[in-house]
Amino acid sequence: MRLIAPQPLTAVDFAPFGQVITPIEDHQPYDHTAAQLHLGAGIPRFYLMRLPQRPKTFHYLTRHCLCTQCLGAVTGAPWYLAVAPMGDRPAPTTLWCS
Repeated sequence: MRLIAPQPLTAVDFAPFGQVITPIEDHQPYDHTAAQLHLGAGIPRFYLMRLPQRPKTFHYLTRHCLCTQCLGAVTGAPWYLAVAPMGDRPAPTTLWCS
C-alpha cells in the first residue's frame, strides 16, 4: 500500500487533471471560471450518488475518456479525490489527492 498525502485543492495544481469550480453568486455572467462542460461525446449522465462513510483507501481508478465529470459534496462536508494523469496504467507515484 502507498500513502498519498492530501494536497490543498487549487486551480493551478489541479489544472493537469481538469478544472476546479467554486460556488458563485446567481446571475453572474458566464466566463472562464464557469464549468467548462464538453458534451459532444454522447448523452450526458447526471446522477446524485449516495456514498456512505467509506474508508480513505482505494484499489482502482475509473477513467472517463469521453465525458466531463463534476464531483462535489452536496452538504459541503470535506471529501477526498484521487486523480492520475491520462494513460493506460498510471504509475502510483503520479497519483494526486486533494
